[in-house]
Amino acid sequence: MNKSKVIDLNIKKDYNRKLDKIVEKLEDIDKVIFGSMIELSTSDKWKDWSEKQKEGTVFEFNETMFENCPDINVAKLLDLRRKLDSTILELTQANKELS
Repeated sequence: MNKSKVIDLNIKKDYNRKLDKIVEKLEDIDKVIFGSMIELSTSDKWKDWSEKQKEGTVFEFNETMFENCPDINVAKLLDLRRKLDSTILELTQANKELS
């Protein structure tokens, strides 16, 4: 006997929308973590450097810079951010596969 499987596409669309919203929230958290890394590093270990910057100076921080930051808390946040980024990638790929 050949049984067919019925899938309600509306349920799947709702699921995918919810997953997209979750990924957006995680991306916002990622930005908060990165901002926290900048705040901590420039208020302690990199304070002298930060204070020597002229007002209005634009500086672009990147993740690689924090690999050498001697602040253990910044290192922990960097680790958390990398785990979060990995999870975001996995969820994004899973959502593409489910679509």
